[in-house]
Amino acid sequence: MVFSAKKIELIERYYNEDLSPEELDFFNEQLVKDSAFAEEVKQFNFVFKGIDTVRSQELKRQFISYEEKHLAKNKKFNLLNFTCSKISIAAVFSIVLISGSSLFFFNNSASPSEVMYTQYFEAYPNVIAPITRTLNQDLGAESAAMNAYDSMNYNEAITAFDELLLHSDLQNEIRFYKAVALMSKGDHKEAKVQLELMNENGAFKNQRKWYLALASLQLEEFNETEILLNEIVKDQSSYSVYASEMLSEFFSN
Repeated sequence: MVFSAKKIELIERYYNEDLSPEELDFFNEQLVKDSAFAEEVKQFNFVFKGIDTVRSQELKRQFISYEEKHLAKNKKFNLLNFTCSKISIAAVFSIVLISGSSLFFFNNSASPSEVMYTQYFEAYPNVIAPITRTLNQDLGAESAAMNAYDSMNYNEAITAFDELLLHSDLQNEIRFYKAVALMSKGDHKEAKVQLELMNENGAFKNQRKWYLALASLQLEEFNETEILLNEIVKDQSSYSVYASEMLSEFFSN
């Protein structure tokens, strides 16, 4: 689907609640008239909700981990400990905010491509349930696999995806989530294999190309990464802005 940069900007501004009344009227009009536009809006909605969920879960885990370690060392409560706790929690919260969408922390030895990868990689949110509902399929097996995926139990999820690939009609979708699970646990070589096995014109075609570019970047296959990013820019999908940023930041020389 060829999608104009202006419409992508319109969707992003809609989710940022930055549209004027006239622009909002135009937005709602496009939702009714343009089915491709409505589908792209739906994809943005799934992505933003998924990112918010992942971020809140990660932040909660970090605070729980901090609290457990801190309380183990400080059995007695006093004003000094309480003050230090507030300062430390504020510092942790600031670090999480500064880290932006990736929620990763880098050391000085990280290569430019690793920094770039962690800046842009996010586990794709679970949209399998809405898909299966529209197809009137049994949600049992898919839900179990996606629950493991959502819980970041990636080994369990990958095993479940392998079982689903034997009989599910959602071949592209299942293979895509298997690839993202593999990337999340650091197996980018096998993730790339799974992405390449997908139907490039089937479901999740834009997502496939974006994550394939990220996997290639992490594998330091830079020529292939650059080719894929240029294709994404030409596709004018919701990933085109990020692909353009990566090209200018990493491949401009």
